[in-house]
Amino acid sequence: MRHRELVVGAIAALTLVAACSSGGTSTTSSGAHSSTGAAEASRPSPGCSANGKATVRSGNATIEVAGARRSYLLQVPRSTRPHHPAPLILQFHGYASDGPRFDQLTQLGARGTAQGSYVASPTGSNQTWQFAPHGTDARFVDALVDRVERSACIDLNRVSATGFSAGAAFTLFYACARQDSIDAIATIAVEFQLGCKQPMPILAFHGTKDPAVPYVNGAIGASLPGTRVRGTELNMSDWARLNACKPAPATTRIGAEVTRETWSRCTKNADTVLYRIEGGGHAWPGAPPNGAGLTTEQVSATNKILAFFRNHALGR
Repeated sequence: MRHRELVVGAIAALTLVAACSSGGTSTTSSGAHSSTGAAEASRPSPGCSANGKATVRSGNATIEVAGARRSYLLQVPRSTRPHHPAPLILQFHGYASDGPRFDQLTQLGARGTAQGSYVASPTGSNQTWQFAPHGTDARFVDALVDRVERSACIDLNRVSATGFSAGAAFTLFYACARQDSIDAIATIAVEFQLGCKQPMPILAFHGTKDPAVPYVNGAIGASLPGTRVRGTELNMSDWARLNACKPAPATTRIGAEVTRETWSRCTKNADTVLYRIEGGGHAWPGAPPNGAGLTTEQVSATNKILAFFRNHALGR
């Protein structure tokens, strides 16, 4: 199992969840989100004023942060137009992986750039991530985002983040501390509410037989031996409460192995959606099995994530 790094993160999650889920929900925060269906104005990054001459190219790159050389893969849309801001998607790998290998698994870079998005796939410290909103890994991602936004024409209202396992936990820590700049998130296998104070659109995927991070409330997984976890349904209820959705989700059967739960009437278009993979393990749905658990071809997490991100933008 490639999830030893979740031990510390899960402990932190269990501590934070009780505090986050007991408080009231504000529906008037400045970090509002709105649908692309509305006439949402883009917010050009500094790179949009560079006379249309973007200085970024697809490929592996490095950046020095806190005295350390950090690496990432950046993929540029197949076609870009000067002064037309494009979305930026951040994807965070799981334990014992890296940005390029993770992108080979998800194919998010190829599919995202085909749809006009920049996709950045950074590599975490020692091929994992610090579970902290302002640690050296978070500062590395901040520096990466700043570099891309200064050298390419990015829509600052459309910066989204996704991740798997440890990368999902980092996504939550990172995005919840930057709700003024992250417009939506998508997580696979980990969906604890880790500190968001304002409504946040979230798309989650979780296998009911995940041996690392259990789906069932009170179960014990390999990532946190001896500790009973807060289950996926309760975690998603926390998000629904934060997003001021109706408390009971609508359930739709997608296939024999996949059920979608959608919490409706959420404030500020903070959609809250869970894909439950019946019998699914610790894996990215729709990707080839990687030894960490069974997956399914009945739903493509990559395609669903791209569609979800297209339908959200950060409001002001």
